[in-house]
Amino acid sequence: DASRMWYERVHEVLVLGGFQRSLVDPALYFRYEKGEVISVVLFHVDDFLYSGTDTEISKFEELITKSFVVRGIEEVKFMFCGFQIEIVECDADGEFQIQYCQPDKIVNIQPINLIQPTDPSAYANPGEESGFRSVLGALQWHGNSTRPDLTFGVSKLLGETKSLQVKHCILANKLLRKAKANDPVKIAS
Repeated sequence: DASRMWYERVHEVLVLGGFQRSLVDPALYFRYEKGEVISVVLFHVDDFLYSGTDTEISKFEELITKSFVVRGIEEVKFMFCGFQIEIVECDADGEFQIQYCQPDKIVNIQPINLIQPTDPSAYANPGEESGFRSVLGALQWHGNSTRPDLTFGVSKLLGETKSLQVKHCILANKLLRKAKANDPVKIAS
């Protein structure tokens, strides 16, 4: 199982780097010195959120970049698990504030462009199949991250990908409209 192997590899790297896993959250790690927390790491899949002294942050970044392919390290304003996080300086003493929000990306998802919407039993063409995968992939992310009310409908429709018909694309567009309107969603085939 690839996801389990990834998690175990991250765990191994963090432990070798001197971190201890939290007893409360298996994705949360602490590094201690003389009984005091000096560094904290939280990860979700391949997103790492970490904090500590400047020295500890440098050590962690070195550990991660030596162990994994890192596409970039973002500071001050970044995305973590679908949330936009911004660190805002408050005063000359270095006190800061963290602001976060979830940009409503769901409004940017485009519906499936149906070529033959009058014949629901027709098989979907390649363009409709691509749109179907795109819409359901985006809705699946939202369902797993922030909208559990979408997950049943998405899962049910994903089961239709092998014999995809126009009626399934119509249902996917209906699910997308409901998600955008934030209405309760009902899916039946």
